[in-house]
Amino acid sequence: MVIDFHGRVAIVTGAGKGLGRSHAEALARRGAAVLVNNRTHPGEPSSADAVVEAIRAAGGRARANYDTVDSPGAGERIVAAAVEAFGRLDAVVANAGWSEPTAFHREAVDHFHKVIEVNTFGALDVIRAALPRLRAQNYGRIVVTTSSAAVFGDAGFVSYAAAKAALIGFVRALAQESTLAGVVVNALLPFAHTPMTDALFAGPAFPVHTAEVMTTGPATNLLLWLLSEQCSETGQTWLAGGRVFQKLLTQVTRGIVVPSADIGPEELAARVDEIGDPTSPASHASGAALLASMAQRSLSAGPTRDRRRLGTFANPGAAEYNEPGGPWFEQTMCRLLQEAPERNDLVCGDTVRLSTDGLRAAVGRAAGWLREAGVAPGDAVAWQLPNSPDAVVLYLATWWVGAVAVPFHDSLTSVEAQRVIDGVAGVAALIVDPALPLAAHAGATILPAAGIAALAAESRPVAQPACQPADAAVVLTTSGSSGVPKSVIHSHRSLAAKARQLSLLHGTTTDDAVLVPAPLSHMAGLLHAVMHPLGAGAKAVIMPRWDAADGLRLIRDEQVTMMFGPPIFTLGVAATYDFTPDAVKSIRLVSSGATAITEAYVRDVSEKFGAVVKRTYGSTEAPITCTAYPGDDPVRFWSTDGRPAPGVQLQIRSADGRVLPAGASGEIWLRGPELCDGYLDPEVTESTFVDGWMRTGDLGTLDEHGFLTVGGRISGLIIRGGMNISGREVEAALEKHPAISQAVVLGYPDELYGERVAAFVVCREPFDRPRCVQWFAKHGVAKYKVPDRIEVVDAIPVLSSYQKPDLGALRARLRD
Repeated sequence: MVIDFHGRVAIVTGAGKGLGRSHAEALARRGAAVLVNNRTHPGEPSSADAVVEAIRAAGGRARANYDTVDSPGAGERIVAAAVEAFGRLDAVVANAGWSEPTAFHREAVDHFHKVIEVNTFGALDVIRAALPRLRAQNYGRIVVTTSSAAVFGDAGFVSYAAAKAALIGFVRALAQESTLAGVVVNALLPFAHTPMTDALFAGPAFPVHTAEVMTTGPATNLLLWLLSEQCSETGQTWLAGGRVFQKLLTQVTRGIVVPSADIGPEELAARVDEIGDPTSPASHASGAALLASMAQRSLSAGPTRDRRRLGTFANPGAAEYNEPGGPWFEQTMCRLLQEAPERNDLVCGDTVRLSTDGLRAAVGRAAGWLREAGVAPGDAVAWQLPNSPDAVVLYLATWWVGAVAVPFHDSLTSVEAQRVIDGVAGVAALIVDPALPLAAHAGATILPAAGIAALAAESRPVAQPACQPADAAVVLTTSGSSGVPKSVIHSHRSLAAKARQLSLLHGTTTDDAVLVPAPLSHMAGLLHAVMHPLGAGAKAVIMPRWDAADGLRLIRDEQVTMMFGPPIFTLGVAATYDFTPDAVKSIRLVSSGATAITEAYVRDVSEKFGAVVKRTYGSTEAPITCTAYPGDDPVRFWSTDGRPAPGVQLQIRSADGRVLPAGASGEIWLRGPELCDGYLDPEVTESTFVDGWMRTGDLGTLDEHGFLTVGGRISGLIIRGGMNISGREVEAALEKHPAISQAVVLGYPDELYGERVAAFVVCREPFDRPRCVQWFAKHGVAKYKVPDRIEVVDAIPVLSSYQKPDLGALRARLRD
């Protein structure tokens, strides 16, 4: 990059000597035509003329202007002179300044006014005159010179400090007005030895050779960048002195939040040290952002907020799950990040790859940004993002500051999201991709194209995590495939427990790579993009969006060894045009769940992929509670949903809560270290959890060896003329037929039988009820289980965000 000003025209006020002269000559050396402004003194040669002569002698272009910046109409005259001389105007350097030391209480009114008029109005006047021209050409660069007195104060220069401080606020506000017009505005705070600072550098506070180091060159070089086409930074104040360059940040202390606005002055006085504690200061992009933060924190502290709901929860009986395979009780996801093996990578599509160290660094900076934004332990941090490393970083950064993650699927509407936001009593931060529905939500922070790294670029990393094992970690929304979606709360303890188990459950090592097509806002995505890499060291290959052809390519390019999720992912890959067994030869394990998994599916995928294929049982509330372990009888992989994970206790119970013997069918009750802490809705929590056990609402049987076979949802149980029919059993029987590739079975009302059986089937060849009767009879399926209605469809409708059958849509079709 070469900074060049050929063809550009700049005004520099106060350019007769010192910094102004340095700026003007440097601009001219790099090709700019410069209007050199400096006031003249009666009887003295013009310093502006001397600068112009020097520029011309060096081959540059310049013209002198002698207007005093505080005289009426000076701004218009200066701008007109530049345009008359050079035909255009591209940049303004408002450098003119003046001051004389005097104590404010002794300062004459005329002196005070003159200081303000020269230093503040003199800058604003010339900039105001230039702006219409700069905006019309959609390009301009403006730099004003401010002073350390504006930031730190300076006894004897009170009015000067006020005048220069006004310019810092002016720059911030004008930048907000001018960005879309192509005009970049900044302030320069220089420290340099000039005639104006002679007395200062001669003082006893400075070493003898200070003046030799503090030349005008560094400040001028910084100014050249601020005036260049390459500079997009705007609204900022930049410092240069000697060999040091810095940026001024405006920060506020973390302060305190009180439960009532009626707090008295005496209590405030007693807590002044807390209010002023400089630990973890916060930065805000605007006054409105600061106001929003204060309002959110105030609302969060009010009586409408149940702090326990977003603080510490209790999974009843969690202390019992220290063994086997523990200890689970004292784990957090942050600790797993600290201990994660360096081998694992985070890959997203073709462009992003993060090592473990890179992930840790990104999380630390993002945590710093969240803390600066006012996020406190126990607060909720929400986001709506596509699958990306940013989502992984946000999970971990949110936990790092002790907050609760509330991820929203990218299709969730503002109305749906607001229900969850209301459930957590408001969010402290909401980060949204600009293309997604919540971008218009009040208070949303729009993620820039450069991602979280851009938001957190200037944030101080947070070194140590603030989360505890019992703290709430995440609020996830269930699929709602058979009812109203529920908001599930998981603690660090429950997530870390499952993360630690994954290598045992699936034989995962640091040589494995896991394909992650599932949304990271769902438990499956969280499991395999965040928990699996941290708990077992596997590489996570995240798909920005599901596409079967991309999935096949990533499997081949990244040597993916493991796939998890509903059948749509594996069947989609197998159906691609380029699919061959050789293309997926790296796959060693396919674990399918999230919907009914039939024996026919397992056999089909096993044959096509040449991999071990197994069924897995779990839910958002209790992820991967059952699966076949490495070394189990292969028959168990496809004929059952596996056996309980370490620490999981699972029982089959009757409708009245009695524990049933092996082989009996009933409701699955379970408890274990990965079990959630409940729901945002306390009534749902109360009806679902009994003495620490979760009533899953799923039907199942346990055999004598402890292997589970899931029979579907209780709510999906079809009672036809007093006979109980498992929809899942009927689906499995249908999918064994060579004509059928997929089946979904559910009940529909009937006056005679109470309910009848309907089946929606996707067929490879014609199929009807007579063929079904023959098939069921041949395979020993009771006649009363034969579907009364068979609907042949091109595809089973799915809930797009979960890839589960949309039972609501199917029921609506039955009613039509």
